[in-house]
Amino acid sequence: MGSVIPTEVAKNITQEALQEAAAAAPTQAAGIRAASTGAALAGSSRAKAVPTRGKLTIETSPADATVRIMNIRPKYRDGISLSPGRYDVMVSADGYRTKRFPLTVKAGTVAVDVELARRSGFSCANTQYYSGGDSISNHGYQLRTETLLENTTLYEVYSSLAQSLQQESHYLFNVTTDISENYAYLSAWQSTNLSLSDMAKNHDSDIGRSRSLQNHYGLEKVDKDTVRYIHAARIPVGALTSDQWVREGHCLELENL
Repeated sequence: MGSVIPTEVAKNITQEALQEAAAAAPTQAAGIRAASTGAALAGSSRAKAVPTRGKLTIETSPADATVRIMNIRPKYRDGISLSPGRYDVMVSADGYRTKRFPLTVKAGTVAVDVELARRSGFSCANTQYYSGGDSISNHGYQLRTETLLENTTLYEVYSSLAQSLQQESHYLFNVTTDISENYAYLSAWQSTNLSLSDMAKNHDSDIGRSRSLQNHYGLEKVDKDTVRYIHAARIPVGALTSDQWVREGHCLELENL
């Protein structure tokens, strides 16, 4: 998945885990506007002092969004003084999709406007469904869905998906995730209609794995504001399902993003 540090999460996806998987989105992405001004030399005989540090201010919409600079220890504040260089900025707010982007700070004043998109959900209308097997075959039932999500970025979808899985962490296990500039994935196992004896066993056992639903999510950057969302699931033998349930479940899944 590129040069990004892979993240291994034991039972749920935390905000700290997301922070370790940085998305290298361009600074000029939708909703982000940056302007920089620096002091210039004045007069032919005498020069004013040229600033050697930058002062960064990030204006957000909504105004109460949280701004973090992920690759330094000091907490962000308006007008924070920074050495010239490249910084990893994350902006988040409840009910909105998180933005994360690199920002180059130069000497002088740097002002950035960041507008977050509401987590109002995506439509499942533009979805292709592929399936195979059945609930009584030895290999169970396999399902794959592909949906093009527009007016969003890879990291926005990745962050929203991870937050949705975090809310369901009480029955998820063996969660893994990784992200790069153009691709991301998350995988998670979840319990199904297990027998009482199965539920008493450790989910990491072979029996527990064979009775679990395997979910694999893939995200692919199509262009600067379009993401291909892929969900592949293996439903074990005997687990109750139907095409109607699957399609309704997929639409609900997208609504939560």
